[in-house]
Amino acid sequence: MISWIKIFGQYFWLGLLFWAGIFVWFRYRAYPLYLKKMLRKGKKWVYIPLWWKMNPKKHIQIKAIGVSLIFLAIFFSASSLYWLLPLSPYVFLIGLILFSIVAFFFVRWSIRFVGDLEEDCYFFEYRHQVIKDEKEGKKYQDTDVRNRTSWAFQSHVKRADEHGRFLQFIVSMAKSQKKLQDLDAEAMYHD
Repeated sequence: MISWIKIFGQYFWLGLLFWAGIFVWFRYRAYPLYLKKMLRKGKKWVYIPLWWKMNPKKHIQIKAIGVSLIFLAIFFSASSLYWLLPLSPYVFLIGLILFSIVAFFFVRWSIRFVGDLEEDCYFFEYRHQVIKDEKEGKKYQDTDVRNRTSWAFQSHVKRADEHGRFLQFIVSMAKSQKKLQDLDAEAMYHD
């Protein structure tokens, strides 16, 4: 058993390739899994893309590919560790445990990208609604602002998604929010 683990360990670049695959897969393809989790936690404004809603067969495919990438990355990384440090057969088992922990946190970090962008975009829209009320001289109520913000955010994102630009839209909106925050910070610094 140990000899074939050493053979796989020589191909350390495969482990790196699978880690890159995990990053790309969970960041740009499996993110609806995290969005659904946010919905279950009570975030009613979360938008799930149409390609995910319309094709339930993709759910199983995306989960299966994600799990396969994780197992392959862990296995090849642990094999490479044993190939580099053949001190004891337990090095492979320690590598499996170590890389399983790393994979858990790496997947969590990768999959949150789109969800965090959506949250930033939602609060950007919230801020826009508050500023609009202040300019009109209205006394704003938080529930009213939240309702209008959810509606506006959902309609903007849905329109972008229908044109196949969901990710581009939320990335550009998040960049706009970042620029606005930088301008506000600079204005506060100068005051």
